[in-house]
Formats: sequence, structure tokens, C-alpha cells
Amino acid sequence: ARAGRYREKMKEVQKQNEKVDERIQDMKMYGGGLGNAGKNEEINMIANPMVVKFKSLQDQLQEYKQKTGYFENEAKRQNATISHLETTRSALNDAIRKLQIQLEQQRHRITEQKKLR
Repeated sequence: ARAGRYREKMKEVQKQNEKVDERIQDMKMYGGGLGNAGKNEEINMIANPMVVKFKSLQDQLQEYKQKTGYFENEAKRQNATISHLETTRSALNDAIRKLQIQLEQQRHRITEQKKLR
């Protein structure tokens, strides 16, 4: 009878030890690395310090550009370039129209000359 009681307690302790061993193996298998993964494969990501620093530097640069009027100057420069390109395009279109008119006049002269022959 006494041995039976001790046997039950021993089996209980063995089950608890098995649970602890499983937990230790799970932590070894799934723990550590860049993210901590649980048994159900959920990964809790940890931010990379270099990415965080780069992001803050980008924000500082953006703020500096806004303070110094960089964006306004860039917009003015781009608008000037666009207007220059538009005037160039309109000049080229005018030249094409003149050439088309000359070509039509020349064709008309050639057809008139053919009629006279």
C-alpha cells in the first residue's frame, strides 16, 4: 500500500518533469533569433536598430528640407523646366506646320506643272 502511494507521487512528478522538459525543448527550438516564434508559428518581430536609426535620419532630413525651403525651390526649378519644354514643343510644332504648308504648296506646283505638259 505504501509503495502504491509513492508510485502515484513518482508518476505525478515524472509527468511534471516531462512538461518542463517539453517546455525547455520548445524554447530551444522556437526561441531566440530576430523574432520569437511560439509553438503555433506566430512570430513577434523585433525592430532592427539600424532600420530605426535610418528612419529617424530620414525624418530629420525631411524636416530640414522643409525648413530650408528645398521643396519649394525644387518645385520652382521643375516648373521652369516644364515651361521651357512646352515653349520648345510649341516652336517645333510651328516649324512642322510651316514645313507641311511648304510641302503642300510644292505638291500643288508639281501637279500644276504636270497638267501643263
